[in-house]
This record gives sequence, C-alpha cells and structure tokens, in this order.
Amino acid sequence: MKNKAAFVAFVMVLSLVAGVGIAKITGYWKTENKKVPMKISQGEFEGESDPDDIRGSYSFADIEAAFGIPPEMTAAAFGMTGDDPGQIKAKNVEETWGEMEGGVEVGTDSVKLFTALWTGLPHDAEETTVLPAAAVEILETYQRIDSAKAAELRLTAVALPNAVGGEAVPAESDQSDDHEIPDRMIRGFTTFGDLKGWGVTEEMWQEKFGESMGSRSTSIKDWAEDTGIPMSEIKAIAQVLVDSGA
Repeated sequence: MKNKAAFVAFVMVLSLVAGVGIAKITGYWKTENKKVPMKISQGEFEGESDPDDIRGSYSFADIEAAFGIPPEMTAAAFGMTGDDPGQIKAKNVEETWGEMEGGVEVGTDSVKLFTALWTGLPHDAEETTVLPAAAVEILETYQRIDSAKAAELRLTAVALPNAVGGEAVPAESDQSDDHEIPDRMIRGFTTFGDLKGWGVTEEMWQEKFGESMGSRSTSIKDWAEDTGIPMSEIKAIAQVLVDSGA
C-alpha cells in the first residue's frame, strides 16, 4: 500500500514538472503578469489602448509602454519622486493623496484622466476626480491641451505638498551637501542662477507663477518658503521650463 502511494505521488510530481516544461516551451507559462490595457473596441479611437482600463496595479512604466508617457513626467505631474519613477504605481498616487479638501480626489482616476489628456484619448472622469496643478501646467506646457482647457482644469486643480517615494514629506528633506545637479535636474538647492543658465527667463517664470524670480543665489526651496507655493509644484513646472528650452 505504501509503495503504491509513493508511486502515485511520484507520478503526480513528474506530471507537474512535465506540464510546466511544456507550458514554458509553448509560451503558456507566465512568470510575470504584464499590465496591458484593453483596446478601445469601437469609434474614432478603435484599436488604441484604453485609459479607462488603467488599474491601480499599473506602474508608470506600464503606462509608458501602453501610452508613451515618460514615467518621470507622470511622477512630476502627481508630485511623486523616487529613484525609479517607473516603479511607482497608480495606486500609490491614491494612497498618498486620495481624498482632498472639498471632497475632491487625486487617485487612480486622476492618472487615467492625465493619460487621456496627454494622448488625446477619451476618458469619462468621475465627478470628484481632479488633477494636481502641476499636472495641468505640464499638459499645457507640452501642448497636450490648449489654454482654454487648461483654464477649465485650473478651476478644480489642487496644489499638492511634497512627496517622495509615495509618501508625503516636508520640504526640508529635499536637501544635499553636494551642489552638483546632474542633467539639469531640478532640486531644492537649485538656484535661480542655475535656472537662468539653463534658459529660464524672468518672463517665463512670471507667466507660470505670477511672481518674480529670486536673486541668482536664491534657491528655489527658499523661494518656495517665501512665497508659500508648494515645492512639488515649483519643481515640476521648473523642470518642464528647463526641458522645453533645452
């Protein structure tokens, strides 16, 4: 009886190993769950990836693969920063911000809306869904929306506090003892002298912030504290200005 049971167990294990091997060979074995949104099935945009199908589990890299939006751009739009923006997920936006003052919400549906506006694809946003102010600025600066649409979105857009790696943190955490800024990357210690050297003019700055630039030695972190404008918004818009003039 024991020998029979051992034989049955051996056969089951052998069958499992063989089945996995065959599945790998034929392509049916999936060790990684790739996030691929469904396609729009009808109408003008038939065959295009559907922003409505973005889930909370989609990373910014998944969104880039499907819609062509650089992860760094999506991260800047939603005040999310980290060593690898591509690994930030849509649900991290919701976990970090979620319901805001006034009953509005910045979450997964906001990521869907941003994606739709960036690509020109349709998305029927939820009634309480809004975008961060930085997201609106990015969309307008990169000419994904016109000034009329930007003005409409600003009526409900919200300013976000700083966020690093999906967790809200005070602006003081954005510091460094080393004043090297690789590839014109905006940091809290970036000065207005740096910005002017990278092509950002007084006119460009005033158009976006309604405030004059500080002295060449003033850091944007100190300017943020003086003006009360959130650092996440300043960094996102300043990065766009620098990139657009590169």
